[in-house]
Amino acid sequence: FKRVKSAEVATMVKDEVEPLGGFIGDAFVQPVLLGGQALTAMLFIVVQNFWLGMIAAVIVVIQIALIPRMRRRLIVLGRERQLTARALSGRVGEIVDGIGAVHVHDTSNYERADIAARLGLIFKIRFDLYQWKFMVKFLNNFLAQVTPFLFYMIGGYLVIQGRLDVGQLVAVIGAYKDLPGPMKELIDWDQARQDIQVKYQQVVEQFTADGLIAPRIGALTIDDPEPMTKPLSAISLSIADDGGAMLLDRVSLQIKPGETVALVSTATDGAEALAEAFARLNWPASGRVASGADDLLELPESITGRRMSYASSDVFLFQASLRDNLLYGLKHAPLTSVPYDGAAADQRRWNIDEARRSGNPDLDIHSDWINYASAGATGPHDLFEAVRRVLDAVVLSRDILDLGLRSSADLTRHTELARRIVELRAALRTRLEREGLSGLVVPFEPGAYNKEATIGQNLLFGAAAGPELADRALAANPYFASVLRQAGLDRTLYEM
Repeated sequence: FKRVKSAEVATMVKDEVEPLGGFIGDAFVQPVLLGGQALTAMLFIVVQNFWLGMIAAVIVVIQIALIPRMRRRLIVLGRERQLTARALSGRVGEIVDGIGAVHVHDTSNYERADIAARLGLIFKIRFDLYQWKFMVKFLNNFLAQVTPFLFYMIGGYLVIQGRLDVGQLVAVIGAYKDLPGPMKELIDWDQARQDIQVKYQQVVEQFTADGLIAPRIGALTIDDPEPMTKPLSAISLSIADDGGAMLLDRVSLQIKPGETVALVSTATDGAEALAEAFARLNWPASGRVASGADDLLELPESITGRRMSYASSDVFLFQASLRDNLLYGLKHAPLTSVPYDGAAADQRRWNIDEARRSGNPDLDIHSDWINYASAGATGPHDLFEAVRRVLDAVVLSRDILDLGLRSSADLTRHTELARRIVELRAALRTRLEREGLSGLVVPFEPGAYNKEATIGQNLLFGAAAGPELADRALAANPYFASVLRQAGLDRTLYEM
């Protein structure tokens, strides 16, 4: 995943893997059905007249032998189109991620030229593809239509000779009408089969690499492992980057429990590479990293992922809520069993059966995955307190608070939050009065003018949440102006 762009992986999953499932559904039924239909028509023709049956058989053999050979070129072109489209998708994703650099360095025209060249290449491949498709379709249709002509010509001659009955000739021509359709669909099925094989091989080749993590490393473990109390060691550790340059060359060190060690270097001198090696994010070219006598690379993730932490400078946030991102490191295994009733229970059983048949995990994503004990909590009711202690320890509480104050909550989903915020306002006023600080805060009161707020804020009974109702934009708002006119305040404000 360091060498393949994320957009390319998404394209492979969406456009190259998904068609496999569509083909598998008809992979065995369709050829049997179509083959039976074609064989029935062919046997009927042979029974009516052997020589006319041989003519039909020769045409069919030509179709079976010639058309698939010509369509091999279509498969090659289709593979080229797929690879170029995959590369284009990755390039577009790269430009979107680095759009700031494109504008800063005035390379937008260069990027346009690159995209245009890639689109031109895809167009050239598609043009060749359509030309070959037309040629194959023309030849297939020609062979299908020339056979009735031969039946009329040769069969008519045999009828004149008295060697064939007119009824037999009509029966042969009628039977042949049921032959080209199944043959064409069989040929199309064979092309689809070859195309799917190519796509499957491409996907397998793309995701087949040396040094893949063994499945046992990520095996599911519910119980928490014992703490890692042994020293961490790097033994003759050598690490190279993707280009082959050595970041670490036979480095050895040991970090004992309780020690605080600072690795100081420039960005390319290997300190980060060493830290990533201990976090198992950078695989060594030689040597090993160990915890006591245990090789860290051989330990399951249920141990290293729960007993070791790694915080890098490039933090990644998933497309989820802030709470989900903060608790992401606690979601190791499903800890609860979700009760399902009625149709939901039937659907859950079906999901489990299908997952097991296809070799996928049957874990329930709707279960509670959060390990409360690791967070220092006993359950959902005191999880927030545990999270707050952690945020205080890493000095992020103020940042999270500011982020929350700049955000809006969906009160239709969090009705309890709305109720508690209202209660919090009353509790805050009570506490300010008790501590003699009530004069520092002037709350909004219905029927009273707030001297510490602007006229616009008094009219809105609060601060504007967006620029469309802030400052001068408020006076220019047509709906706001209509409300002032209805209330008879427009003249008063004008005179002020």
